[in-house]
Amino acid sequence: MGDREYFLEQARNELESLEMLKITGKSPVMETSPVGFEGQAFYLNQVLLAETSIEPAALLAQAKDIEKKIGRIDRSRWAEREIDIDIILYEGVLISTPELTIPHKELASRLFLLEGC
Repeated sequence: MGDREYFLEQARNELESLEMLKITGKSPVMETSPVGFEGQAFYLNQVLLAETSIEPAALLAQAKDIEKKIGRIDRSRWAEREIDIDIILYEGVLISTPELTIPHKELASRLFLLEGC
């Protein structure tokens, strides 16, 4: 929602500025159908590949801080949003907590993830 390209660019820039995280690859930006609610605008998605020594829970906390910094407003699940940063995979790690699931629960059902990972 809003300036989708700007939000993606800001998210990439903020992630690139994190100490102990280096983006090593990125997929093309892909436009996909919305999930969860009908009548939403299409989403823009991009997969980033990164090397990091940041532990998954700390990385998630930093991602959520970046979302807020960019201007994400808390809304109900599946509602439109300015930006959504997810951790899809983390080499050698399996996590299942209320806050974080790795691999991401929707990995197999999102075409942009299958093409971008």
